Amino acid sequence: MNSTPSTSAQTAARPVLRELKCPNCGAPIAQHVPDVQTFVCGRCHGYINESLEGLTFSSGSKLPQPKVPIRIGQFVTIRDVRWFVLGRVVYQGWDPSETSDRWTWNEWLLGSDDGRLFWLSLDELGFTWFTKLRVREAFDPHRDTSIPLGNDRRARVVERYPAKVIGAEGELTWRAKRGDKLTMIEGADGENKISVQVTTDELEIHQGRTLKKEEVVATFGKDAAEKLFGIAFVVEIGAIMVLFAVAALVIALVVGGMGRTLTNQNVMVARGQAAEFPLEFAAGRPVQVTLFLQTPLQENTFADIDVVITAPDESETYVSLQEFWHETGIDEGEFWREQRLDGSEAFVPYQSGMHEVAIEMDEGSMIDEANVRVEMKADSIGNGFLFGYGAVVGIIGLLLVFMGLSKKAS
Repeated sequence: MNSTPSTSAQTAARPVLRELKCPNCGAPIAQHVPDVQTFVCGRCHGYINESLEGLTFSSGSKLPQPKVPIRIGQFVTIRDVRWFVLGRVVYQGWDPSETSDRWTWNEWLLGSDDGRLFWLSLDELGFTWFTKLRVREAFDPHRDTSIPLGNDRRARVVERYPAKVIGAEGELTWRAKRGDKLTMIEGADGENKISVQVTTDELEIHQGRTLKKEEVVATFGKDAAEKLFGIAFVVEIGAIMVLFAVAALVIALVVGGMGRTLTNQNVMVARGQAAEFPLEFAAGRPVQVTLFLQTPLQENTFADIDVVITAPDESETYVSLQEFWHETGIDEGEFWREQRLDGSEAFVPYQSGMHEVAIEMDEGSMIDEANVRVEMKADSIGNGFLFGYGAVVGIIGLLLVFMGLSKKAS
């Protein structure tokens, strides 16, 4: 495939069906396709909608030029077909549960010499080539979990979010203006991407496929392709790392309670003293030791409890110091409360046989005695590493996604 860019930097000589005058500034506006419903004036950037009552005007503003070489009035050759760039819309979407999480994307309306219309979408993952599908079945965009595609085919809904029109230019085949709100539904049907756009007046379903790198090179040039796919690669790697992090956290939660229970008993321990009991361990087998404080702590008190294990050769292993507390206070007029009533630690016995387990309450504790539930599990999979791994990988993944999206936005 030819790697020479096939976009034209000059206004294309496409037949003009008629010429209008902008109701606001009087600039001439050319119409190239018959079913246009919205024109954007190239001089004052206002939105002109055509209806049975005539032309209506609403103000707009000039859009920044995209980084890719696509301009209104150019010819673009994609998949060996020459397309005329009719219009562009810039959208912004956001997470309804976290409205500060926002993203933008561009969509260009392209027309062929034989009258076909297509949308070319550019988001953080690259270009997608969309064709409009006829709506053949009822579809509730706010509740349905699958999208009807016709011929008994349905695509599962993978994402649903609000969006709005940031701006537009050129000619559009639907009524639009800056600030219009809509609902976006994204679906998957094998390799096909499904996009549903819903406004108060219209519902449109489009089916698309992502342009491959060699197609982007042939159309827009090697530099543009390398930039787009480099950003997409960073975002993709970041997303994969976030998925691995989520998996690690889920596994940590699931396996945290696994293992063979050696003991699960309550002991009473007095301040400055120890409660002891014998327990058999196997050398080299990891043991998870968890303490649960059963005695309620009064406000602003604490208790420190140690676990010390004596091996058959009388050597001692200091396993852990668990700090339990109940704190309250007032910060900037707001009352707060924090408690910690359980804690765990792992150790690996180096000898097999009967050991002596001592549960000791430090003399500095603020209660006289405590009822402590002691749980020990052998061969327990420690979830501390998994939690740490998930946190680190997740943070790195989110940083990569943020960096990729930031580069894309810039």
